[in-house]
Amino acid sequence: MSISLNKRIEMTLLKIAKRLRLADFFYHIESSVCSFYKSPVKQLPNDVTSALQLLHSYSADPGYSCIHKHEFAAPDCDVEVIVPCYNVERYVCQCLDSIISQQTHYSFFITIVNDGSTDSTRSHLAKYEHLTNVRVIDQSNTGLSGARNAGIRQAHGRYLLFVDSDDVLVPGAIDSLMYMAEKTKADIVDGGFRRFADNEGDFSSIPGLAYIYDIIQHDNNLPQSEDTRQTNGFICGKLISRNLFNNVEFPLGYWFEDSIYCMIIEPMSRRNASVATQVFRYRMRRGSISHIFTDKPKAIDNLYITLRLLCDRETLGIDFDQRQYDMMLRQMFMNIWCVMWLPKDVAYAVFVIQRELINERLSNWHTDNIKLQHIERFIRQNDFQGLIRWCKWHEC
Repeated sequence: MSISLNKRIEMTLLKIAKRLRLADFFYHIESSVCSFYKSPVKQLPNDVTSALQLLHSYSADPGYSCIHKHEFAAPDCDVEVIVPCYNVERYVCQCLDSIISQQTHYSFFITIVNDGSTDSTRSHLAKYEHLTNVRVIDQSNTGLSGARNAGIRQAHGRYLLFVDSDDVLVPGAIDSLMYMAEKTKADIVDGGFRRFADNEGDFSSIPGLAYIYDIIQHDNNLPQSEDTRQTNGFICGKLISRNLFNNVEFPLGYWFEDSIYCMIIEPMSRRNASVATQVFRYRMRRGSISHIFTDKPKAIDNLYITLRLLCDRETLGIDFDQRQYDMMLRQMFMNIWCVMWLPKDVAYAVFVIQRELINERLSNWHTDNIKLQHIERFIRQNDFQGLIRWCKWHEC
């Protein structure tokens, strides 16, 4: 059994413990044990420059900005669904059928971006090209961000709806999202979602794992609200005004590109709304980045894109407020979570950089959120081991 598989199994067991509400119990046990034995940590020089140098030696920062000006033509449909595709022959028809079969009186168009697929994905897409509300864009492989950007640059819908090609749009999703958008004139409308396991391919390497995963999952629902900032961090499954992309697109070369939503797009919206109904089903499959990053140096991208988007925020003139400070603490949680499976010096370097952000640039801000107070306290008190343990057993 490979080290990578061992780590994946450990992550899966952690997820199961969290779903069964046992994580806090195990966290207190581990914290009690560690209070008697403190494992040594390889210390880095306590400065951001040295920390960044070490991180770059593991994986370089792509260095791309999200700022890109678009000259959109006048919209001619209500919703444009953008579906990036790369080697998804097993899933793409289920995804597209779930979109095409939407029953609604609102007009919608589907832009499919074939991002240099090398399997039979393109032949599957050919089955849909004859439809009047479907367009297929073929391009060489640029990654998920580049594929989404290709759809954005030619977008002609009032609202954009991103759907990854292995996920599923729930019946009635477009109608419920657009109804709320029309009613409230919101820039963003979000809805509920549910994760589900891929029963084929790599997920079956552990017998019964997909079945167990589906059982312990739960609906991630939002309240029915005509004005709310309560939302999740996924870009998919949300109705987003095309105007919010007038000056931005997904930064190229990074994993965890969805960070642009909570750090750039959502803060620029004037009004958000949510529907209580489930609109999206998110497939958990072993080949996705969310499942393969555990021992990959490129997991450091989650920190890199955070730093990059912080700079872009300043250029775009996006104000910082209490809600954004809480968002940054959640982002810092994810930055640690993504690298905690790498060598300890990597996680410590990420900690040093985030400590500087909290103690220097964000020193005047404090959170009232109970969960986030733990993250804030560990960082401000320079407790690296405490933060690692807390992030291991909790969610934000």
